[in-house]
Amino acid sequence: MPNIKTSKLPIYALFGFLYLLCSVYAMSYFFYNSSLGDKYIGGQMRFEEMVDGTARKPFVYRQLVPIIVRALDQITPDAVREGGNQWVEGLKYRKNYKELQQTMPWFFNTFPDKATHYIRLLGSLIIFGFWVGYMAGIFALARAVMPSTPAVAFIAPLFATVAFSSFGYQWQYIYDIPCLCLSTACFYFLYTGRLRLYFLAFFLACLNKETAIFSVIFFSIWCWDKMDDRKFGLLWGAQCIIYCVVKVSISIYFMANDGSFLEINPGLMLKRDLLAQANIHKVALVAVLWFLFTHHWQDKPEFLKKTLWLLPLFYAAYFFAGFPGEYRVFFDLHAPLILLALHTLVVATGVAASPVFAPLQPDEGSS
Repeated sequence: MPNIKTSKLPIYALFGFLYLLCSVYAMSYFFYNSSLGDKYIGGQMRFEEMVDGTARKPFVYRQLVPIIVRALDQITPDAVREGGNQWVEGLKYRKNYKELQQTMPWFFNTFPDKATHYIRLLGSLIIFGFWVGYMAGIFALARAVMPSTPAVAFIAPLFATVAFSSFGYQWQYIYDIPCLCLSTACFYFLYTGRLRLYFLAFFLACLNKETAIFSVIFFSIWCWDKMDDRKFGLLWGAQCIIYCVVKVSISIYFMANDGSFLEINPGLMLKRDLLAQANIHKVALVAVLWFLFTHHWQDKPEFLKKTLWLLPLFYAAYFFAGFPGEYRVFFDLHAPLILLALHTLVVATGVAASPVFAPLQPDEGSS
């Protein structure tokens, strides 16, 4: 690992502190809007039901976090599990628990039952790990696609945190943050040509949520003219096999669960979204996003521009299988959209040339 020059240390320290604050905010936002998945009990969707596989379809299909929780719980000694339950219970009912209710109102809802504190703590730590992975992933993706503008990479995790709460309002589930992390990892490994790691991230993304299919679609768009036909066909076919095996296996395993294979809601979308209110605010929003995504189009990285081909497909998924305001549907495309917008906000406006970021510029001749 290269040495960090002394002149860079204050900048690294500053952004490290800001990333810490962002992590605290993002996780607090997640817990407040999810109670670790229990806030929306319109059916069997509680965290324990996700872990033991009794949740309703299609939620039960999102199995990555439950698999990790079950695996870690099985190898945990009983004494450690009981200690974890008691430790969390002790936090809940300290002398200043009223202050805790005011500053962390989500805490008591996230950990309602002493018997399940430990597995919920495991789930929380796993999701936090994925959040850290997302911040590291969008930083790495920005450095890879825009190596000459480190300002974008350093600001990206901060901007992504704000956008996470904007896209994520007002529903959050245990597979949302892993979706951000793994989709970003797929973009990064694909762009850098680390195909083994790409396949690992893609496999985990398939376990996490069926929207991993969009990674296959983008692979087709990006790699179509960058590989010979044989290699492209083998890699494309391998992804299709992985996706189908994971999806079919999970669907068969949870076939007896209540719920539907996929929620289809175009009537609800028309009634409560497109036809129920004036759409002037949406016109304004689309205009702003269009500007952010396309301003200085010729200067934007080609890789990021290609991701916009997925936007119509994501909107179709939002319209047919989402709910009004459920912009979490776009989480798989979150990182490249953030970077396209940041290119406008940071590069095209001249912020990237600020003296603050001068020490971070790559040395001439460095690779």
